[in-house]
Amino acid sequence: MASRAAFFRRFIESLWIRPKDQPNVIQFRFNEAQEIVWERVIAPALDGRKPIRMIVLKARQMGMSTLIQGLLTARFVWDNYVTEKVIAHESDSTEHIWGMAERMIDLSPLGGFVQKAGNTLQLGTSRYSIATAGSPHATRSMTLTAGHLSEVALWRHPEAWIAALQTVPMKGESWLFVESTANGKTNEGELFYEEWNRAQKGKNKFTPVFLPWWELKEYELPNYAYKVESIVHRSPIDSDAPPVILAHLDYEEAELKKAFHLRAGQLAWRRFMIEGYCRGDVENFHQEYPSTPEEAFIQSGLPLFRSADLIPLRKSIRDGATFRIDTDGRFTADRDGYLTVWKAPEPGRKYLIGADTSMGFDDQSHSRSAAEVLDLETLEQVAEYDCASPTYVMARHLAALGRRYNTALLAPEITASGGGGGRELLVYLLKDYQYYNLYRYKHVDWIKADAGRMWGWETNMKTRSRMINRIVEVVKQKLCTIHSEALLTQLQSFGESDSGRYESLAGKDDLLFAFGIACAVWGEEHYHVDVQPERTEVTREALRSAGVDTMRDPTQQWDADWEARFSKGHAQATANWLAL
Repeated sequence: MASRAAFFRRFIESLWIRPKDQPNVIQFRFNEAQEIVWERVIAPALDGRKPIRMIVLKARQMGMSTLIQGLLTARFVWDNYVTEKVIAHESDSTEHIWGMAERMIDLSPLGGFVQKAGNTLQLGTSRYSIATAGSPHATRSMTLTAGHLSEVALWRHPEAWIAALQTVPMKGESWLFVESTANGKTNEGELFYEEWNRAQKGKNKFTPVFLPWWELKEYELPNYAYKVESIVHRSPIDSDAPPVILAHLDYEEAELKKAFHLRAGQLAWRRFMIEGYCRGDVENFHQEYPSTPEEAFIQSGLPLFRSADLIPLRKSIRDGATFRIDTDGRFTADRDGYLTVWKAPEPGRKYLIGADTSMGFDDQSHSRSAAEVLDLETLEQVAEYDCASPTYVMARHLAALGRRYNTALLAPEITASGGGGGRELLVYLLKDYQYYNLYRYKHVDWIKADAGRMWGWETNMKTRSRMINRIVEVVKQKLCTIHSEALLTQLQSFGESDSGRYESLAGKDDLLFAFGIACAVWGEEHYHVDVQPERTEVTREALRSAGVDTMRDPTQQWDADWEARFSKGHAQATANWLAL
């Protein structure tokens, strides 16, 4: 007896479709992309009678909409009490998909039994309808067995497709297909971009589906070879023809070849498409035929890194273990934890932490507290802290994290452009947690070597450019190893905005700036960092040895003098206290 997936496939392949490049209808035959998605996602769910939640990041000519329509047609014809709806972003797309659905059903063996009324088809107890995306509230009253939301990144009201998700219950064999080409990372396309990223991280119920162009065999020109190849794959049409040598690979082609083991014919096809169909613009090719999901989401402005710069980093991206830090300093495993660890500390190794504080508000409009832990010798990312924590909480977390990593050199940002209290963070670290191995800011443009005058990293006009230049160096020279998908995403979204300022072109940049601080400090400290010994309390000697001038023991009357240290009336007296 055939499985449910096999039965549905036989029926789908009996349907008739009209390809874009042919005037007549032909029978549905799975292309390579459709075959991959069927085998990886759809067939296992059908055989297990499980719900399907699929979010598809589309590239050109993959046939995903056609496959989804064939599947919905099969369900409409063969299952009872089915309610299906397709919602497209505009009237032209609605008419195109509706024409596809009508053709499949009309030319099917049961087409004569289907009743039509406007944009609704009915067969027995099953209904199949289509609509154009409207207001966010238009779909709230529906209850669907299966839904197909098309080109959601182009919907005028992006929140409408989130409302539509509620119409398909999670129980039973319900289906929901969300598909779209990318439409940037902001404005209408922002919601699709965010939900795609959440699906990749397993933070929603969707299975992400993306097929890079190089995975498909049809995207390759025959009879090409690299100059160094000794075995050439001949053309099946003219096996005696000499191979065409693909020479002089540019930087991005070389990185693609190395990262994805591309054949010469694949890069030859890429060149052909860029020149012939993308107006010679490689960024247009990235959007139409992306190699990675990140390439598809082109944003306005000038990204700091090209796709080729970040492709080598992707091979190291992987999940880490997640933890929370308890009040007693213990690290407790927590699947929703704010600390991700890829490598535990090793005895004898030195580590560096770049940190950026925030006010601790957990919403989209505010920055988050962030920290990146790097191996001081290899610049490998070993841990990442991403939390909506206020300054006093972050201080406790950083002290515990620093001690965990062999009393790491800690470089907190003290100007607190995101609203956090960077200078207060230093006080908490010294007074409450006795953490002394803190970075001291250096004037690297002075002729005489500067031993460091102020604790913490201050971001200003000079140091910001210094930090960005160091990020560029370690990324483009492949000096670092990054494991975090979130950090890589922020690197990809960072660049020169339309106003001429280097900043995030989409989304957050907290992790990136924590990483940038760590990279800048690494450039200064790499060869001469000594881990400071642990101390049990803040003493006059400890502060003086760190360059802080004080005439009294700070362990006495600390709380009483707290406000005085930061009041404007004591500006002169506090000038040397933590170099404020």
